[in-house]
Amino acid sequence: MTRSDVYDLGKSMEHVYTISNNGKTNWIGVKSEIILDNVPYINYSGAPITISKDKSSGIGCSTINSTRTDSQIIVLCDIGDLKRNQKANVIVAITILPNTLDFKEENENVTITTTLNLLLNEQTISLSLNTILRFITVPVALWVIIASSIVGLLILAIISFSLYEVS
Repeated sequence: MTRSDVYDLGKSMEHVYTISNNGKTNWIGVKSEIILDNVPYINYSGAPITISKDKSSGIGCSTINSTRTDSQIIVLCDIGDLKRNQKANVIVAITILPNTLDFKEENENVTITTTLNLLLNEQTISLSLNTILRFITVPVALWVIIASSIVGLLILAIISFSLYEVS
């Protein structure tokens, strides 16, 4: 993340999970439990979780009726039925709010984790995704500073000479 992202703009990203039914039977009434980080610098406004199947428009899954602890937000989402060889995409939208991260030094990290627990009849399948945000300042090359200083002094000399000749 750049200084502008941290202090002015914020940053948006997505964690995408793909659920595939490669078995011989249809899955009926598939549900998922999605665990999100409950931290002050992440905003999950509205329906941050979208579930779409086979290029259809997504169905939102809201965090309004979620379970919250000090460190986690647990959201239950109904995926519905998955037929044989059908896929469902679960997209978790994450927004880092501007001016909420407090990076004290360069190359500091913040990790954002989401976990999807697929709740099938007799088993639970779990997968986690991590995004590591690293604050990096980009140094300006010395030749750029020298060249811009020379150009600035040249412009100042031209303006001074012009004003001297006019008066």
